[in-house]
Amino acid sequence: MQRHRGARAGVTAAGGDCGRRKTVVNHTIASAALDALQQWGNHPCLVELRDAKNALPVSADELRRRILDASAQLSRWGLQRGTLVALFLENSIDFVVILLALVRLKAVPVFGKLEYRTLELNEVFENSNPPVVISEQHHLSLLEPYLRGRTVISRTDQAVRLVQQRAEPAEPADLADEVASVNYTYRGYGYPLGALVSHQQYLDGARVLQEEGLQAASGDRMLYSIPMSHIFTLVGCIMVPLLYGLTGIIARTIHPRVLFDAIDELRIQHVTAVPELYALLRRAAGDSTQLPSLQAFVCGGSVLSDSEYHALRETFGVEVLHGYGLTEFTPVSRNSRGKARAGTVGPVCQGVECRIDSKDGSAAGEILVRTGSMSAGYYRRPRESRQSRAGDWLRTGDIGHFDGDHLVFDAEVKLTCKVNGVIVDLEEIRRALCLDPDIADAIVRAHQNSVEAEIVPARHFALNEKISQIRASLKQLLAPYKVPKTINLQR
Repeated sequence: MQRHRGARAGVTAAGGDCGRRKTVVNHTIASAALDALQQWGNHPCLVELRDAKNALPVSADELRRRILDASAQLSRWGLQRGTLVALFLENSIDFVVILLALVRLKAVPVFGKLEYRTLELNEVFENSNPPVVISEQHHLSLLEPYLRGRTVISRTDQAVRLVQQRAEPAEPADLADEVASVNYTYRGYGYPLGALVSHQQYLDGARVLQEEGLQAASGDRMLYSIPMSHIFTLVGCIMVPLLYGLTGIIARTIHPRVLFDAIDELRIQHVTAVPELYALLRRAAGDSTQLPSLQAFVCGGSVLSDSEYHALRETFGVEVLHGYGLTEFTPVSRNSRGKARAGTVGPVCQGVECRIDSKDGSAAGEILVRTGSMSAGYYRRPRESRQSRAGDWLRTGDIGHFDGDHLVFDAEVKLTCKVNGVIVDLEEIRRALCLDPDIADAIVRAHQNSVEAEIVPARHFALNEKISQIRASLKQLLAPYKVPKTINLQR
């Protein structure tokens, strides 16, 4: 059994008691960000690209003031220490303001995805039962069945306003002070699990990504368009720039021409994205695409092939820094400037222990991780929390091996896959298919950045007409990217 440690590893993780550990929290993500912003002065810290010709900048002073004002307003609306707050927000400066305002109050953000539909929403609201929901105004109609008896706050580009308020103050959630947020993920159970992510995970993750990986200079600019509710974005795109003096460029599109124009006009040095977006940019780049300011592509969320790594380097002339992490702890490993290697996710990060649990004596096996700031478990899911551990090691559900001191990701052993960098639970899709009375069972598998399904009919039906009905039903039950690309009868 191979074991690798980061440079200052050996930190022993505390047990998995689902969030009730009591430790001293020296810094929250809000206090750390506000302290950092105070040093910036009038320097631009965020720019929101609303469309091809509309960029909205905000200075560090202005962002800090907006966070403090939002914190005061949310307090007047009844939010307080321990209040669980479900967030359904688009990429925006307001996302950062609301997140840090909530954490400053010691309320606990619960990250939802705008793509979630009935099955995912049922689980999230039943599991977390958040007394407060903050959502895009246009999304409230979809959330309407879940809003009764909750405080509801809506957001548009013009304003954040109170829509309705609970009659009674909410009881605080029974969570340790060290828990910064509840971040939903999957492990193949067929339903989402709310990982309890600590302040220290955010701070440690940001430190490692910057100091060991990207090594950006203060004043550099970073572009990102992956959803802000993703742990990769939260740590690498929100916390890294705020804590280390980078200007974050928030894109609300993945259109290559808009992104190329932004990189050129704003002289952006770094991009953070998933491999699928980089592949899209590479295919769209022509001989006339010249982006001399670019230095590095930070990459994570799914597999980056050797060939794609080399193609990106050749097309854009940048360093490609691929890494590996999970919602439960990000990053586990990372490639560094000047030392990146194709086909690997880099050496294990400082403060992290990693070992390969091989059952047959081969070099490959399940990746196990241990660090003092990884998730304490899943909110109100004690069984799943226990099953995710081997003692004080986190079972990632991923297969990998070491090539020298570099970790190589091989495959997922849990019943999940990635579609455009987003985790998809294959059992959840199977369960959704089997809600149809005409389907006795189904087999769901990953296939080339998508999902395919084979169904076992419970009775005879016209295949083409039925598949159209199945697709329509699944779009009501699940996020669109989870709907199988192909649906066939089981052979």
